[in-house]
Amino acid sequence: MSEGAKVWLVPDGFIPEESTGVQESHEAICVLNISAEQARLSISFYFEDRDPVKDVGVIVPPERTRHIRTRWRASRSRAAYLMRSASNRASLLRFSAPGWTPPNRRSRS
Repeated sequence: MSEGAKVWLVPDGFIPEESTGVQESHEAICVLNISAEQARLSISFYFEDRDPVKDVGVIVPPERTRHIRTRWRASRSRAAYLMRSASNRASLLRFSAPGWTPPNRRSRS
C-alpha cells in the first residue's frame, strides 16, 4: 500500500476574529511531498456565506515539507470553511489550528 493521496479535503476550518490563547491564533496545513519530483498543489476554500477562493497555487519540492498558513489565503475575517487541496503528486497533509480554542471547548472556571 502506498502512502499519500493527490486530493485532500479539510472540513471545519474556522478563522476566529481574534486570538484566544497564548499564541497568535492561526490555522495551517503542513504538506509533505513524498515523491522524488516537485508537487504542484491547487488549494481552494469553500464558504457558507461567500464565493469560494479557488486555485491558490503552491509548489512543494521533492521530499520536502511546506507549512502554509490558511488565514491570509482564505479570508481576512471570521469565517467557517472547507479546504480542498489537489496535487499532481501523492502527498501527506496535516491540518492544525494552534493558539485558539473553540468557544464550546474553553474551560469553565
